[in-house]
Amino acid sequence: MSFFAVSLSLLSGCAQQPTITHKADWTLHQAQLQQLTTYHAQGVFGYISPQQRVTLTFNWQNQPGDYQLILTKMYKTILKLDARPHAVTLTDPDGKIYHGSDAAQLVQQLTGINLPLQQMRDWLIGLPTGANHYLLNKNNQVAFLTKKN
Repeated sequence: MSFFAVSLSLLSGCAQQPTITHKADWTLHQAQLQQLTTYHAQGVFGYISPQQRVTLTFNWQNQPGDYQLILTKMYKTILKLDARPHAVTLTDPDGKIYHGSDAAQLVQQLTGINLPLQQMRDWLIGLPTGANHYLLNKNNQVAFLTKKN
C-alpha cells in the first residue's frame, strides 16, 4: 500500500483561485473550481510505500488538455513530464527521453512511484477527486487530502 499527500505552497496563473474570507457553499465552490483549466501550482508532496519514501518539490503547469510536471529534489530535476492526450514525454535526470501514451504508467515504469496524475489535476485546484480522506478548512476549502492505493 502506498500513501500520497499533497501540500500546496502557491497556486497562480490565468485562472486563480479566489481568496475567500467567508464560508463558501461547498457545492457551488466545487462547481466553480471545475471551470479552472489554466493554472500553475508549486509545492511539495510526499510519497510513502513499503519500497520507498520520497519528498519532492513539484512545479505543475496546466492548460486545457495538457500539463507539464517537473519534480525536483535539492534543486536537481528528477523528472520532467509533458502530457498531452495520447502523447507523453518523460525526461529523466540524465536527459534521456521516454515516450508513451499513459503518463501515470510511464512514471510508474521508470521510477516505481505510482503518482495519481489524473487526480492531481483536480487536487491542485482544491477538488478532492478520488481522495480517500480530505479535510475542509473553516472556509469550506480543501485544506488537506490523502490517497492510499
